[in-house]
Amino acid sequence: MRIKKIILENFKSFAGVHEIDLNYNFVAITGPNGSGKSNIVDALLFVLGTKSPKTIRTEKFAELIFNGGKIGKPADYCSVTVVFDNSHGEIPDMPEIIEIKRTVRKSPKNNYNNYYYINGKRATASEVESLLSMLGITQRNMYNIVLQGDITRVALMSPRERANLIAEISGIKSFDESIEEAKVKLSEVENNINIARSVMEELKRRLDYLRAERDKALKYLEIKNNIRSLEKELLIRRIDIAEEKLKKRLKEKELRTNELNKTEEIIDSISKRLKSLSEEIKKLEDSMITKSSTLEEMNSRLESLRKEKNKLIVEISELRSNAKSLVEKKKSLRDKLKALEDDINMLRKKLDKHTQHMESLSKSLRGLEEKLQTIESEMNKYMDPEKQKELEKLQKELTYLESEITKLKERKDTLELILQEKREKNEELSRKLKSLEEEKRRLLDLYEKRKQELDRVCFEISKIYAKMSEIQRELDNIESLVMITERELENLTREYSRLESSIGKMSEEERVFMALKEAQARGEVSGILGRVIDVIRIPEEYLDAVIAAGGSRLNAIITETDEDAERAIEYIRRHKIGKATFLPLNKMRSGKPSAKAHLVSMEPGSYGFVKDLVEYDKRFEPAVWYAFTDTVLVENLRTARKYMGGVRLVTLSGDLIEVSGAITGGYVRRTSSVSDRAKLESLAITIEEKKNQLKEYRTRSKTLNEEYRKISSQYYGLRDKKEGISIEIKSIEERLKMLESTLKDIKVEDLSSIVEEIERISDQITSLEKTYEEISEKIRKLRKEIDVEKYRELAKIREKLINESRNLERRLVEEKSEVKSLESTIKRLEREKLLLIQEIEEISKKVPEIERTIGSKENLLNEIESRIEQLESNIEA
Repeated sequence: MRIKKIILENFKSFAGVHEIDLNYNFVAITGPNGSGKSNIVDALLFVLGTKSPKTIRTEKFAELIFNGGKIGKPADYCSVTVVFDNSHGEIPDMPEIIEIKRTVRKSPKNNYNNYYYINGKRATASEVESLLSMLGITQRNMYNIVLQGDITRVALMSPRERANLIAEISGIKSFDESIEEAKVKLSEVENNINIARSVMEELKRRLDYLRAERDKALKYLEIKNNIRSLEKELLIRRIDIAEEKLKKRLKEKELRTNELNKTEEIIDSISKRLKSLSEEIKKLEDSMITKSSTLEEMNSRLESLRKEKNKLIVEISELRSNAKSLVEKKKSLRDKLKALEDDINMLRKKLDKHTQHMESLSKSLRGLEEKLQTIESEMNKYMDPEKQKELEKLQKELTYLESEITKLKERKDTLELILQEKREKNEELSRKLKSLEEEKRRLLDLYEKRKQELDRVCFEISKIYAKMSEIQRELDNIESLVMITERELENLTREYSRLESSIGKMSEEERVFMALKEAQARGEVSGILGRVIDVIRIPEEYLDAVIAAGGSRLNAIITETDEDAERAIEYIRRHKIGKATFLPLNKMRSGKPSAKAHLVSMEPGSYGFVKDLVEYDKRFEPAVWYAFTDTVLVENLRTARKYMGGVRLVTLSGDLIEVSGAITGGYVRRTSSVSDRAKLESLAITIEEKKNQLKEYRTRSKTLNEEYRKISSQYYGLRDKKEGISIEIKSIEERLKMLESTLKDIKVEDLSSIVEEIERISDQITSLEKTYEEISEKIRKLRKEIDVEKYRELAKIREKLINESRNLERRLVEEKSEVKSLESTIKRLEREKLLLIQEIEEISKKVPEIERTIGSKENLLNEIESRIEQLESNIEA
């Protein structure tokens, strides 16, 4: 037989289910300190049925349940399952796999319940022990498990102790223990034999007694006949006495009737007085209702003023925030305006410079053109007329192309300027759109935060309201409990007065006990625990019997020690109070009932020993034995007569038969009996308890009222906070709507058509420039064909001039483009400057208006706060 595995669930430090496989020839469990190695061994001991929690390092089994650690949730139960391999049939009639499971589950009263299971079926602890004993595992012989410290303990043992341990492990000690148990059982059997012999002797005596009783019974029948004749005479005498009593009762009735009439008159007068008082109470209640309605109205006004106050605070906060943001915006706009003016001045200077440069380039170009015309007119003198015509034609085409190229370039420059402006405008719109979207995101985040805060505040309000309702319910309950307790206290006080008057003068024992109680309260004596009657609880049906059986012994005073008894006796002797019997618990011993008392207690008609019919703390058992000894309670005198002689008996009606055979019985007046005294003292204790209870209720009511006031102030504060958050959320929602409409209005212009137009013009310019180059090439070829030397020289000069002219034209076009770009930029900046000035002027107008609004709202807020203070003082009054 071997252990295959062990399954731990919520055991000690193991949260949840953990399965540990042990199906190896050798298993070692390693890990750092505190990782749970020892807990696995504890789990094995636990499931194998250990009965002491201290053997597995805990105070009680409930502490084995996983407590949740630092952040986890505590479990309600824990269990350990050990799985045995029974494949070789070590335990016959059992399956190959045997599972033994032990579970500890928490119970409602901070206790625990233990459960065992064998192969999933509920089992008892003894069944599990029986199964384990087949494997040689018992609670007294678990040396196959060596715990921490066992090796050291064995090493430090004396030779005798080590020999005992070896004997216990080898099983020899169990035989010694069996021998000792057998000796104990033998002595018990011998004792039982002796008891049986004494019972036989008692039965023999009982038989002799019964024979004598039979003779007495025969004589009794003879006497009974004589008694019947005497009873008839007695009955006639009693009828005469009853008639005399009836006459007296009639006279008493007449007197009682007169007293009743007088009492009714008194009741009528009291009723009238009560009616007038009720009317006064009703008037007071009406007045209270009127005041309550006024108070409710004032509370509602106070609530509305608080809401208005919170709304004003939020509005003032928003206005201040707006004013601050406007001032900051105005400052940033002024900085921007200054930077813009600096940029405009710089661009103007740059424009003037480029304009001057353009004029000089135009002047240079005109000079070159005049030179070119002069050279061409000179060249015409040296050309062939046909070639001259072709050249003129080509030159015209070239001039046309130049003009077309210039126009297209100007159109392209214009479109590029428009594209640049539109791009800048789109970029500005994109920046604005991005800024608005960021503001929208910020507002949405703020909205979510405020919503969460509102939900949290609403949850707090509901929690506090529930707490207020709970406190109110508890207050109502306490008020009703106060009323009930007051009525009970009144009834108990009345009953106490009645009993006190009926009991009259205290007995000597009671007077001594009361004096000692007072002395103990002053610290003059100590160790007084009470009387026997005080430490027992008597069932009502056995009251007469118990009082009769205990008699004066019930007034015996119980002390802790004989020294306490001595000091008490000295005290009552010194003060000449009286005498009393003292029962020191440290010296008192309980006795054993006699064999005959045992037999009688088991006979029909017997209720058992009187001491067993009352309830008491086991520490007072010697005192209870002193009071009742082995007195047996029987049903009536007839039953008592069967068993009397050699045993003390008492009947349900309080008749007492002593061991000697003496019988005490008859009618007992219980008005001043021990039971009534006990009742009186019990009533006094109950009255004191009720007074303390009433005091506790009133203290609790006061505490709850204070707590209610604190919580209600928190409640109203949270309600105000809720109103403020709601107003802020509404403001954020309005701002979000405005942003949504603004975002819809902003549209970025599509520039693809302008880009396409520029590309088309660029293509046209490229094509025209290509044609221009071709015509120029033709002109150059025609000019090369002219043989005149002078013409060639002029052509070279002309070519040079044309190149210079082209360079000047190109530079002029660049300058024009730059001038136009600067002009458009200056215009755009001028527009921005104008917009900034307008915006600064608007802000300058808005800020004083906002400040005036803040001033008026602060005045209104001060006025509302003064009204709130006035209302609060009125409500408190």
